[in-house]
Amino acid sequence: MKYYIIGPLPYIFFTLHWLGIIYTFVTSYFYTHTLYFYPIIIISWYINENKCVISQIEYSVFNRTFLGEGKKVTVPFRMRYLLYGNFLTSISFQILYKIDSN
Repeated sequence: MKYYIIGPLPYIFFTLHWLGIIYTFVTSYFYTHTLYFYPIIIISWYINENKCVISQIEYSVFNRTFLGEGKKVTVPFRMRYLLYGNFLTSISFQILYKIDSN
């Protein structure tokens, strides 16, 4: 019999997952250190057949993910391409900003 963690801990973990996503998307335009997360995320999706490692951990520990009840660990198509586009635009922004600031 499997025992799953209940109480406030899942909600804290889900909130941290959401905040990590938002932090990566927003700060990539202002700081270059967040750009290093993008290749790691993209490679992990590629190796793991478009499945989020953090969501898999959430499901195994809490029996649900931050996306809701059930095993929703596959990253949706539109979210993958949103991340790819954000990665390219933030790199472009960083390059243009560095050129203009010199």
